[in-house]
Amino acid sequence: MVWGSLYFYYFPYWKPLLTFAISMQCFVIIGSLFIPESPVALYENGRYQEARNVYSKIAQRNNTRNYEIDYKFDKELKEK
Repeated sequence: MVWGSLYFYYFPYWKPLLTFAISMQCFVIIGSLFIPESPVALYENGRYQEARNVYSKIAQRNNTRNYEIDYKFDKELKEK
């Protein structure tokens, strides 16, 4: 508590710093809403179709070949 008081005493221009920190946190929170879930986590939880869809979106963004939906994961084949 004392160190914080001394910091703001010697650094009087703390409002721009606080505004910058809050704006960066808002940017990260809003940006995280648009990041898809990890395909590895989806695969491990048995959500294979969703993992394929995420891989397809990643391939489209990277301008590579589009992954077809008809392939099967090795873990998926073992379960059936």
